[in-house]
Amino acid sequence: MSLAAAVVAAIRPLLAGPAGAAEDELYQAVCARLAEDTYHRTVLRGVQDQPDNDCRIQSLIGALAEVVGSDPDFVARIGGVAITG
Repeated sequence: MSLAAAVVAAIRPLLAGPAGAAEDELYQAVCARLAEDTYHRTVLRGVQDQPDNDCRIQSLIGALAEVVGSDPDFVARIGGVAITG
């Protein structure tokens, strides 16, 4: 499983915005990083609107894979969150 797919699997229960989402560090890191780009932000919002839509989940995995492939600092950050969180 790719890092992007693993991260999306970890945050998927939070995508609909349950009470604990605001406190989840990994979820917040992903949201903050994807918000930096208009397309990625739109993909994230689409999944937040329909978190059970598998097509949208695949789009989120693809968007996150782009970020993972181009931002080693983000990878280090989410790796640290996953280890300590």
